[in-house]
Amino acid sequence: MIGSSLGHYRILRKLGSGGMAEVFAAEDTKLKRVVALKILPPEMANDAERRGRFEREAKAIAALDHPNIVTVFSVEEIEGVHFITMQLVEGKTLAELIPKQGIPQKRFFELAIPIADAVSAAHQRGVTHRDLKPRNIMVSSDGRVRILDFGLAKQVEQAPTEDTDELPTDELSGVGKIMGTVAYMSPEQVQGKPLDHRTDIFSLGVILYEMVTGHRPFKGDTSAALITSILRDTPHSVSDLKAGVPRQLGRIIRHCLEDDPQRRFQTAADVRNELAELQKEIESGELLASEVATPGQRAPRRPARTVALVGAGALAIAVAVLGLADRFWPGRTGPGTDLDRKRIVVLPLENLGPGEQEYFADGITDEITSRLASVAGLGVISRTSAMQYKNQRPSIKQIGSELGVDYALEGSVRWAGGGEAPRVTITPRLVRVSDDTQMWSQVYQRPLDDIFEIQSEIARNVVSQLGTTLLEPEREGVESKPTASLPAYQAYLRGLYFRQRPEYTLAHWQEAVNNFRTAVDLDPGFVAAWAELANSHALIYFLQMDTSDERKAQAKAAAERAVELAPTDPAARVALGYYYYGVESDYERALENYALAEEALPGDPRVLESTAYVERRRGDWPSALSHLEAALERNPRDATLVAELGETYAFLRRYPEAVRTYDQAIALAPDVAWPYIAKAWSYWLWKGRDGLAEAGEVIDQIPEPSDPMAVWVRFWQEVYEGRHEQALTVLDAVPQEVIESWHSIRPKALLAARALDLLGRSAAAREAYARAAAILEREIASRDPDPRLHSALGVAYAGLGRKEEAVREGGRAVELLPLSKDALNGGSYEFELAIIYARSGEAGKALERLERLLTVPWTVSAKYLELDPIWADVRRHPEFRKLADK
Repeated sequence: MIGSSLGHYRILRKLGSGGMAEVFAAEDTKLKRVVALKILPPEMANDAERRGRFEREAKAIAALDHPNIVTVFSVEEIEGVHFITMQLVEGKTLAELIPKQGIPQKRFFELAIPIADAVSAAHQRGVTHRDLKPRNIMVSSDGRVRILDFGLAKQVEQAPTEDTDELPTDELSGVGKIMGTVAYMSPEQVQGKPLDHRTDIFSLGVILYEMVTGHRPFKGDTSAALITSILRDTPHSVSDLKAGVPRQLGRIIRHCLEDDPQRRFQTAADVRNELAELQKEIESGELLASEVATPGQRAPRRPARTVALVGAGALAIAVAVLGLADRFWPGRTGPGTDLDRKRIVVLPLENLGPGEQEYFADGITDEITSRLASVAGLGVISRTSAMQYKNQRPSIKQIGSELGVDYALEGSVRWAGGGEAPRVTITPRLVRVSDDTQMWSQVYQRPLDDIFEIQSEIARNVVSQLGTTLLEPEREGVESKPTASLPAYQAYLRGLYFRQRPEYTLAHWQEAVNNFRTAVDLDPGFVAAWAELANSHALIYFLQMDTSDERKAQAKAAAERAVELAPTDPAARVALGYYYYGVESDYERALENYALAEEALPGDPRVLESTAYVERRRGDWPSALSHLEAALERNPRDATLVAELGETYAFLRRYPEAVRTYDQAIALAPDVAWPYIAKAWSYWLWKGRDGLAEAGEVIDQIPEPSDPMAVWVRFWQEVYEGRHEQALTVLDAVPQEVIESWHSIRPKALLAARALDLLGRSAAAREAYARAAAILEREIASRDPDPRLHSALGVAYAGLGRKEEAVREGGRAVELLPLSKDALNGGSYEFELAIIYARSGEAGKALERLERLLTVPWTVSAKYLELDPIWADVRRHPEFRKLADK
């Protein structure tokens, strides 16, 4: 075509070609300028529908006005040839300019910031590129960056090229098909999922990585191998691969490369701003880019760790509400709540070894945290809050702001476990949050046998760098050696790993038990392993996964053995306290042991929380609230703890504070159902009928709509709004016949019977009550006495008109767990006995039960009683209004 003309365009020379099109330089003889012509492939140009979509897209791109985006002038057709006219940029592609060793730092920022700015500008106009790569970025002869093909790739199909990293680009509407250039694709893109602007942010991260290091973060000889790498691998930080690269730049790029779009930078403007701020700090001397890289292999990509409120069904509610996921982990996480202390967080150490060694890096993190927390001059953030940053690491300044810390300790761990003399490499880095300055770093390369000495040295160096005096009594905590057996220690770390997994399953906890048992078999004097063994057994028992006498005896024996070996050890005392709390419900003895642990570690958040949960059951709500608020100072990112605080506010009828606190829990754990459920419930309690609209909005946001408790709250919302048919439909979302939580067991038939009653379908309601009663009778016959079952059976009998039996079963539930014995859960059975009386026509007796609940902290209110028609007779009782007013 060179020398020929297309209308008033005279073809001068060929610029390039690819699967998408051929590109020529041409003279626009009308406007006397040289432009680029991109000739479209026939299969697109000849399809009227697709051509129309492309032309509409091109108009949107032509509206982009940014100095770093190549301008599209027009889409034209002459003599059957369809083409695009664009600004001609003379220069080289970024792919041609990246040397093997990467781009020098100063030039990197000169290029990277305009690229990010251009991507941001396009996103703000609703245009996504979807095929960002160095070959689509031109650097002109005057040094200016310009991005090509912005938005065109998502409309134009590409044929595969000879490059193994290329796959066809498909249409914008082609959901489920792979588009773009594989090496720069996001995980959602290679899986053919629907895309948004965040796919460009991942591609931008790949480009930035290549600019810094000279090579791509994901590798493979074929497209399939590349896709596997993108989905599986976590690239090593650029700051560890190349000397002199600021650690902050490594974090920025890593944040772009998060496999979950929700965890990436949410806008390209954020990337641009972070890069610009870092450039400013380097040029002003505020940040010294002097770290020495430690090359290492990529670790397998790990699934994102979720926060403590995780799970489904009754187990999720038990864990979420009672906060037992890792709440009784007895690690030393902070000596007190004095905010004048220097506050530090030990961030999860990065595992540079194989994925199966993840437990080792997590365990070393925990151990260093424990040693630092034994120093009175330091305030150490708890493990739970620190672990929120395991797979998502924002800037140190952001972490400092979120946790309220002055310093952060981070680093990496590599364990060469093979051979006769295994070795470990630990590279800690102490960073001052205010200016992201590295204060101290050291590489420890030692035999694995020296692991305890390494941990002690790291702790001592941190204490020294922070100018804190290490008192002689504290030296023992810093230099402790929990066991002389390295195999026992490794088993202990594996046990901790399974105990602290986010998936709350019996299989994981039993795996923890097995590893702790191995640890104490190898070293019968291993106190921490005995304590964790006791905690694991007790947790399994408490959550009613195994309430056998054998499990109970194993929990007690392990806890007592830990105390026998070390009577003053706080971990041993917490373990024995948890046994009395979770297994025996002996709250006085639980508090005695927590008090002894508090003497050894004043202000420890785990002890504070554990004490608070016992105090709530004893009815000491103000003290429990105080302890929870103090624990939150050391553990500000623990969504479970925040939700527990919200529940405590709700019991105290401080509803505005409860709602605000649940909002905080939702912000920390947006994918977990319980905080939404509890917030909706709080609106019922707070505003009654006037709060239904707000409660409904919250319920619509629940991320796990099929969670049994989510179904439960949605069912009652429909009932309270008078939509009884819809309430029946809601129950279909739960496949199991029984909805079980920490305070109630409800066959679906029992809930359905209530809705049928309200619909006036008496025969169907009676049948449902009978079906529910049969289920509950069967369960009672096969289980240990459980107040939840007796209470529910009483409600079912009341629905069947069997008044005496109903009152008997409801009374049995109250006897099994009276409010005086358990102020947290005991009220449930008083409340359901009131339901039984109301259903049986005994409004006065129902009111007597309600009066008791309305005058103590509990989750019932006069406004709440307005919602359910079952209380109609009670509300008409002359004493009800007096009580409600009071």
